[in-house]
Amino acid sequence: MDEQVVKRAADGDTEAFRQVVEHYSNAVYGAAYGMIGDFHTAQDLTQEVFWRSFKSLPQLKETAAVGGWLYQITRNVCLDHLRKLRRQPVPLQETAAIADSRYEEAYRSQQIHSDVRDALQTLEEENRTAIVLQMYGYSMEEIGSFLGLSIKAVDSRLRRIRVRLKRELMDAMDKAVSRNRLDAPVFAKKVVGAFLFPKMLRFPNPQISDELMEQVKRRFEAGHPGMTLHIHTVRNYHDKLRKYMADGEAPDLILMNSARGIEYDRLGYLADLRPYMQRDGVAAEHFVKPFADLLTVDNKVIGVPLAGATMAVFFNKAWFDRAALPYPEAEWTWETFAETAQTLMASQGDPKMWKYGASIYYHTNILEPIVLSKGGRFISPDGTRLKGYLDSPQTIAALQWVAELIHIKKAAAPMADYGFRRLFREGKIGMIVDYIDALHGIANMEEPFGCAPMPKFAEGIRVNVAGAGGIGISSRAAFPEYAWSFLKQMLLERSELSEQHAAAEIAGTRALIQQLGQTDDPIRKVFVNELQYAVPSAGATNVFWNSYFSGAVNERLLAIVKNNEDVEETLQWAAETIDSNLDSLSRLRA
Repeated sequence: MDEQVVKRAADGDTEAFRQVVEHYSNAVYGAAYGMIGDFHTAQDLTQEVFWRSFKSLPQLKETAAVGGWLYQITRNVCLDHLRKLRRQPVPLQETAAIADSRYEEAYRSQQIHSDVRDALQTLEEENRTAIVLQMYGYSMEEIGSFLGLSIKAVDSRLRRIRVRLKRELMDAMDKAVSRNRLDAPVFAKKVVGAFLFPKMLRFPNPQISDELMEQVKRRFEAGHPGMTLHIHTVRNYHDKLRKYMADGEAPDLILMNSARGIEYDRLGYLADLRPYMQRDGVAAEHFVKPFADLLTVDNKVIGVPLAGATMAVFFNKAWFDRAALPYPEAEWTWETFAETAQTLMASQGDPKMWKYGASIYYHTNILEPIVLSKGGRFISPDGTRLKGYLDSPQTIAALQWVAELIHIKKAAAPMADYGFRRLFREGKIGMIVDYIDALHGIANMEEPFGCAPMPKFAEGIRVNVAGAGGIGISSRAAFPEYAWSFLKQMLLERSELSEQHAAAEIAGTRALIQQLGQTDDPIRKVFVNELQYAVPSAGATNVFWNSYFSGAVNERLLAIVKNNEDVEETLQWAAETIDSNLDSLSRLRA
């Protein structure tokens, strides 16, 4: 690294500091990975290293030793991270089976990464860093400068490492590390942009693709000269957001699902958008009502809907044609659904080949509209109790009906995971009950398919469930007016962001639904029409439902499918057992 560039950076030259970041980004990243063993966490820590170095670079006495100085900062940042991990309780892990043909590929990739991580942990810290840096293409001279070693010492270490590790493992390690190399110019621009612009709208992003957000950034900045939209990807988003708010580093924009939004509002993180809406003539009717309702708390608008979802029944037209059955009508019943499933099963089903007339995945996400149609619920309206709801006669009757379709009538697949989507795509299931996002996986299936509204019980109510995500403005935003301008430009109008999310779900505004032709599409319009019957799902309004109760309940429901356990006894036991933990969780929430 040119020493003059480092000196200019120390004197406050922002372009020079960007060059320093670009030159050393993968060195710091590789060192962090060598100490932590996780690429995602290493990227977060790499940003932290450069943020710290930016503040203290003027105090660096020997600019020629900047590499070794950065390495020491990297060690300190990583050690701080590891110390924090030791103090934190281990969270409950939610697991889900990978139910399609990508399972083995994902498993192999995970296993290779695990083998690489384990192999690195057998090496001393400096040796781990040295081998990773070499795989990132750094010369022995550069590695030596970074670690404070001579070229001869670096060469000797690398030779010993390669002898110590098997060739096969070295190849796997080389591939794993190379795949996770940072794009240094892009990374440097992001890092430097975080603290060099006096007017900067901050938007931490937990999930939206970098490519899409770069398009969003360009569009927003083109319409707002002098304002920089700083979008930075974060892992452990909810923990990071809590830290940002506590440390006085609040973002301007907050991405959330509706349940998290309710929780964030309780914690005081979100601004009320009503004053902005009233001033600019944005009526509540502009939004899709079920989605807007999910982002409204005590008449306070906490976010603008990004997109949302409802459910419907997908059916294989070829199965119906072969069985000489008419396609489902606009209004039909669960009783008719069961009769249709039995007819399809009798004509084309084969349990040995996993071919079934229908699939109703025995999971709360899929079962909830059936329970609601019977007059039941999974959890109390205020989210405080399962007993009296999960074990109510109505809920028991609804889940008993589904269990009988699986175990007694044997017309529905005994699914224990989301593999029913793959089976439907392969033409092995006649009907499935699912959300609109299933379209992504089945749109190009070989046999033609259609979509029908959610049925209701003959003596029940017609009902669906809705979920939605949105973006709100932080209550401590540095630039709330710019944040509101972002929401108007990106969510109230047609943009890359609103269009991309509507491609997988339902657009968040009535105007966008029309502009994107979602009511003209024969499949999508079914989901749009279902909005008039939609109520909030349990998971859309209760953060504890998603983080704890859903997993605990579904563990018991799985036993009904796999072991044919008694529905009533299982639900009564589950409600009693799970409720015993509710008070302690409520105290934690307070």
